[in-house]
Amino acid sequence: LDLLAQPEIKTVISYLGILNNLRERSGTGEQAWWNLFHYHNALSPEDSLKIGRYIKKRKYEDKEFSVDLALLTGVDKLKLSNEGKDIVHRVASKLKEVLHESAKPLPALILEIYELVGLNRAFSYDRTPRNIEAMMNLREFYNLAENYYRVHSKRLASFISYLEIVADLGVNVPASRVTEVNAVRLMTIHATKGLQFDTVIISNLATKRFPITRTSNEPLIPKELLPEQKKILDSLGPNDDPDEAIKDYEKEVLLIEERRLCYVGFTRAKKRLFI
Repeated sequence: LDLLAQPEIKTVISYLGILNNLRERSGTGEQAWWNLFHYHNALSPEDSLKIGRYIKKRKYEDKEFSVDLALLTGVDKLKLSNEGKDIVHRVASKLKEVLHESAKPLPALILEIYELVGLNRAFSYDRTPRNIEAMMNLREFYNLAENYYRVHSKRLASFISYLEIVADLGVNVPASRVTEVNAVRLMTIHATKGLQFDTVIISNLATKRFPITRTSNEPLIPKELLPEQKKILDSLGPNDDPDEAIKDYEKEVLLIEERRLCYVGFTRAKKRLFI
């Protein structure tokens, strides 16, 4: 499991990213806002769409438009639902609190974010395996930042760039795991890659669920990128539908990928496999 992909760590990184944007005027990191809006704050699809359209329109009208400043100060212009306004106001309010602490060194700033956002308290009430792991992850991330601050650079912008490079390269920073607790761990098959367990239970192996049957109008692979497109089109008769032929090919590719994924799931089991 990747430390930087854990929800609690993505939240901290999002706060750091927006803070860096405001300090450096970099104009990047729009995704950070969405991470915060949807972390324990289930912003509705309707409100998300309104915000997305607002950002797109303002960017088109004003090349100097700042997403961060707009969402910090211009929430009332968005005509969101009352619940949506509460969520955006709550995130903006926490960010303003974090801004007041922005002069602190990076390690101290991260501890302030833990405290201001409530991450220190969120996982301390119930000693479940997940909560214990989350607390350990927060500690690991602090150690990562403290080491970077001490050895490499004291600039927040440099640390953000480092995290982006690690993510882009696909480097897995191991997350904490509680292995001695007698419990069931739920995860997607994608998340099991590289791991093994004594017992694996794979659920939902049912027709149209796994392997999945896609009914979306959006193709799995854009037609222009299909390497076999010319071969497929050349093989068609005068009455054959090119779109249907390509769609059938996409289904075949999808089935092959799902078969590989299923094999990954099966081979995670050391002793017992239930399907």
